[in-house]
Amino acid sequence: MAGHAVRVTGTIDAPPQAVWRVLTDLDRAAEVLTSVHEIVRLTDGPYDVGTRWRETRTMLGRTESHELTVTESLPCVRTVITTEAGGVTYATRMELEAVEPAPAKGRTRLTVTFEARHPRPTTRQRIAWTVMGPAGTLLTRAMLRRQVAEISAAAGDGRRRARTFTAASIPDLTGSVAVVTGANGGLGLESARALAAKGAQVVMAVRNTAKAEAAADAIRAAVPGASLEIVPLDLGSQASVRHAAQTILAAHPVIDLLLNNAGVMATAEGRTVDGYETQFGVDHLGHWTLTSLLLPGLLAAPAARVVTTTSMARLQAGGRLDPSDPLLERGYDPWAAYSRAKRANYHFALGLDREFRRAGVGAQSLAAHPGLAYTDLQPTAVRGGGAGRMGPLWAGLARLIGMSAADGALPQLRAATDPDASGGEFYGPRWSSRGPAVRLRVDRRGLDRAIDDLWAVSERQTGVRLDLRPR
Repeated sequence: MAGHAVRVTGTIDAPPQAVWRVLTDLDRAAEVLTSVHEIVRLTDGPYDVGTRWRETRTMLGRTESHELTVTESLPCVRTVITTEAGGVTYATRMELEAVEPAPAKGRTRLTVTFEARHPRPTTRQRIAWTVMGPAGTLLTRAMLRRQVAEISAAAGDGRRRARTFTAASIPDLTGSVAVVTGANGGLGLESARALAAKGAQVVMAVRNTAKAEAAADAIRAAVPGASLEIVPLDLGSQASVRHAAQTILAAHPVIDLLLNNAGVMATAEGRTVDGYETQFGVDHLGHWTLTSLLLPGLLAAPAARVVTTTSMARLQAGGRLDPSDPLLERGYDPWAAYSRAKRANYHFALGLDREFRRAGVGAQSLAAHPGLAYTDLQPTAVRGGGAGRMGPLWAGLARLIGMSAADGALPQLRAATDPDASGGEFYGPRWSSRGPAVRLRVDRRGLDRAIDDLWAVSERQTGVRLDLRPR
């Protein structure tokens, strides 16, 4: 988009009591806004005139509609987000369009207008500036953050900002044992690095051991004296999971932390070696069996924590588990299947803590999601073909505006190590897709029923029960 200006207009419709919830929609606006001038480059444009991509997602009362059209080989993006919850309806509308030539070659002018339309607050602000490259991204985010703060303050929001959690916030873990699945890349690698830096003995449970060796070397280079070991683990094979659990317990009869981090995303339709739908089999059933078999070590620790990584995708339409069709034999959609797998991760984390509390044991289970973090998942999904026609676009946007893997790992690290965290809690970025790692609200509507269904399906498919009896 270099050499063209981008005109951005938007409105926010919400009563004062809903303004805090609008923060996530403004963040979505920032995601699109700060990347629109890169869309053509990232997706091998320019496009042909008349190109149109449209996508609509429904997530528990929230509907997002995204449409990209091309006029004279320049893109225009229109996004509408509407939400109805608790009797409150609000909407955020954005339109981004390439218009007249920019004032200087290689520069992009972003003219932004956002208007809050409701009795209180009444905030209208027009921002116009000329920027170049990454500086424009930073400035845009800063200005939208300022807008968010003004709207929130006008609404009388008195929420106390939580302290910022960083890798330096992790307490000393000397003498503890942490098992991290998928520790050879992405969030898992960053988690392993952070835990090792605080003295934990980290078991890297991975499918690709060669990649894990390189990852371990990188950690040792950054953390001299890091205590690491690699255990082969293919979550798509129940036999491999059993062997890995036996290996880990033989070496570590006491396990302090288990991070169920590994997973696949938006894969083409497929089956694991045991016949499970791939995403549900790898992301959930593999971790179900691993966690169950590691329970003796977890329960031997005075206060073990299990953290299972879920995703914002759990909220997408089509993610409900149908106990009568656990293998998705009646039809398959890659993103709906991913949503189902990540919703299973969420319900597993909360359900496991429910079982811990019922049994009166000291272990705790928590859930976490990374927001929009750019890792190996996005390009892998595109290469595999399951991400669909819009896959390259969204992968490109994630690369441009997503958080780093290190920042994306902070919610699960906080859930695993923050002394103030408790079982049954859920951690993620403050503004849904990005922001500091904070405790999020757990939606308990229908939660027990969803957990019961997941338990029944998981036990039936794997033949493994979560046994919390003393051993």
